[in-house]
Amino acid sequence: MRAPSDKKNFTLVEMIIVLVTLAILLTIGIVKIISMANDARVVSERENLRVLRSGLNMYPIESISKGLPDAYPSTLDNAPAGTDASVGNPFFTEILSPPAITDSSWHKIDAITYQGPSGKRYGYNNSSGYFLELP
Repeated sequence: MRAPSDKKNFTLVEMIIVLVTLAILLTIGIVKIISMANDARVVSERENLRVLRSGLNMYPIESISKGLPDAYPSTLDNAPAGTDASVGNPFFTEILSPPAITDSSWHKIDAITYQGPSGKRYGYNNSSGYFLELP
């Protein structure tokens, strides 16, 4: 027969409670990290749009200073439709001096339509110079 021990052991129920609590905390942490990553993409997209729109506003002024017609560019870049931005395929090169947008989460749908990292679509109007979110 064994002698009684002064050691205290965890019961199975206590272990299960601890594991369930850890699993819940881990799930909450993972959801928060995913949410923060998505927020970062949205903020980055907004900043890219702000810089692009600022460049579009300056384009006619720069054209006049170079002796060119007061007009917006017919396209924003030479990237092929259906491609993602990359170092070898930068977007918005007609407006932005290097560094242009090379973030692969940007996608060019057609000659004037782009999809940003958040999934929103934007269209360019070369007669007005607007680059707006599409419905």
